[in-house]
Amino acid sequence: MSTNKIEALRKTAVAATERAKAAMAKAKAEGREMTASENAAYKAAMDEGHEALEQIKTLKADQALQDQARALEAEIGAPAGSSGGAPGAKRRGLPITRKAGASRVAAKLAEKMTQTGSADSQKALAPSGAVVTGTPMDAAVQSLADPGVSILDALYSIPNSTPTYRYLRQTARDNNAAVVPVGGTKPTSVYGMEQVDGELKIVAHLSEGIHEYWLRDSASVQQFVETEMFQGLLHAIENEVVNGDGIGERFTGLLTVSGSQTQAFATDAITTVRKAITKLEAQGHAAGLIILNPADWETIELSRTDTAGQLEMTASPVDRAARRLWSTQVVPSTAVAAGTGIVLDTTAVALRTDSAVDLRWSESDGLFEKNELRARIETRAELDVYQPLGIVVTDVAAA
Repeated sequence: MSTNKIEALRKTAVAATERAKAAMAKAKAEGREMTASENAAYKAAMDEGHEALEQIKTLKADQALQDQARALEAEIGAPAGSSGGAPGAKRRGLPITRKAGASRVAAKLAEKMTQTGSADSQKALAPSGAVVTGTPMDAAVQSLADPGVSILDALYSIPNSTPTYRYLRQTARDNNAAVVPVGGTKPTSVYGMEQVDGELKIVAHLSEGIHEYWLRDSASVQQFVETEMFQGLLHAIENEVVNGDGIGERFTGLLTVSGSQTQAFATDAITTVRKAITKLEAQGHAAGLIILNPADWETIELSRTDTAGQLEMTASPVDRAARRLWSTQVVPSTAVAAGTGIVLDTTAVALRTDSAVDLRWSESDGLFEKNELRARIETRAELDVYQPLGIVVTDVAAA
């Protein structure tokens, strides 16, 4: 059992390392820094690999102790009436009811408790990964599907070492450059610069209490919970990027930032988006991202041009898998309400983060009595808007 478990953990560590390397290689091949979600995925993969290696070390150490005990027993002889260490042999009581076994369990629990202050802050009270029961349990926890590419994948990210910072925002652009005769007064252009004081906001959530034996009996339960919580964290950040109202500890989102442009509905969604792109171009911006509710993107894809039912999108140079409209990347997101779209110059904004996702496990707050653990995941982030004119809030459905 230990050999099979070690091999499974080894494969997990290798797979996690490959995912981390792939994320870094993708960004390097494209000549850019990793996005916020790529950075977080890279760290999560590396943490998963390190955790698998630690579990392998624990299993090997346990196996070594068992081998030493068997060797000593063979050397001094088994006590009278004992069945020795033969596989499947009966013995009275569980191993942990004996003094030596209880000491080992206490030592392991103490080791887990000390993980709270570990350098990488990956987690506290992490299950060792050892299988302690023969009860059959499906190791693969089935999770709900994740939609995949998100808004965060398309935004630039900036790491920040301090929780507070400042940047400049351009609120206007009035270019008045002109030919000037010798000795003439040069015209003045206005670019409306203002200083913005930024502060990273904490985004976090907790899991419900999870029985410790579930974590012990199936290593994939821990991975499942951590993955779900990580995805939930990203969805919360995405929602703030779009809808944050700037009040209290909330982001100032794309829909609420002052100085952005608007585009009313015109004929249909496809035409409206094209007019929004024109508004960006008129201000010297280039459209780099279109954010739509999935229902609105479906409407665009199913648009028909005549009574024969010909689809507009099938006759245009649009790759369904690439999700592009007017040669611009489309990201469907439920963070945007149906009927509203955002056409964006991706250089006009950036997601600022502390480049850290902190995940911890704990049995405090009354969970110890229930033999349950609870996970907490958190990070700090904020949306910086450098040029509000690079954002066009668009009505993609008739009122």
